[in-house]
Amino acid sequence: MPTSEVAVAADRRQQTPAGRPEQAPAGHQEQTPAGRPEPVIRAEAVVAGYGAAIIVREVSITAGPGEVVTVVGPNGSGKSTLLKTLAGLITARAGHIWHGDADVTALPAEARARRGIAYLPQEREVFASLTVRENLLMGGYGLSRRALKAALERAHGTYPALSHLARTPAGRLSGGERKTVALARVMMSSPSVVLLDEPTASLAPMPSAQLLEQDVPALAAAGVAVILVEQRAVQAIAVSDWVYVLVGGAVELHGQAREIGARGDIGAVFLGANSDHAAVSGGAPLPGQAGDTEPGGNAAVSQEEAPQ
Repeated sequence: MPTSEVAVAADRRQQTPAGRPEQAPAGHQEQTPAGRPEPVIRAEAVVAGYGAAIIVREVSITAGPGEVVTVVGPNGSGKSTLLKTLAGLITARAGHIWHGDADVTALPAEARARRGIAYLPQEREVFASLTVRENLLMGGYGLSRRALKAALERAHGTYPALSHLARTPAGRLSGGERKTVALARVMMSSPSVVLLDEPTASLAPMPSAQLLEQDVPALAAAGVAVILVEQRAVQAIAVSDWVYVLVGGAVELHGQAREIGARGDIGAVFLGANSDHAAVSGGAPLPGQAGDTEPGGNAAVSQEEAPQ
């Protein structure tokens, strides 16, 4: 599919009018468009949920090295559930998840983390009682002394603001500083994939802007494939390479970020918002996106999370 073409998932069956984006079968296997890197993580027709409830419905998504791929959609559309399924915190009921050439669908979260798939949750992202330096050392657990030293230098080079906070307990940091520490800790193990679940949740506008405009692009600049679920959709799309819009647990639309961001109907049509509020400025959440009401949305705890 050409890079300039926006793909729409077809739970609609009618004929596409001339000039509209072409529809694709639901659960289709996405081909890598020209201009996108070969994927380092790839989900094909993944189905997942909680108990008897199906939340994610045949979703296919890819992300390559150096890409920021953002997933947006209304409350309860399956965004956080999709990330947890990619991370291995929720078992896929159907479909496949690939990391490089390896099918990791059956691997638990800890095995995926060892392979280089890192997951950063909305909450409990740092060890509050440990200093910033100790948090970073936890991220490099298992590295040799030489590799650990190199990882610390790399983390401070990417996030220079952490240097003067090294001895500060993480629990005393501001919300934005804690997020930066969490991102730096994740990078200590040199992951190839980072899954970010609403990293600006509970942050004020200024640290939210710094995180999305500086910290997330820094991950991609290091060659990491970043998949971002974010409530501040307009701001997230602006720093992304590719965007997926989830509605009702399925991919409603995906395409280049600049094309998705340029659509005047993105709020009204794809996020279920009133058209009078579709144009959102200042990085505010799009209507219908403030928070996540998926079942168990904040319940899962992985090796990346820490007790409060």
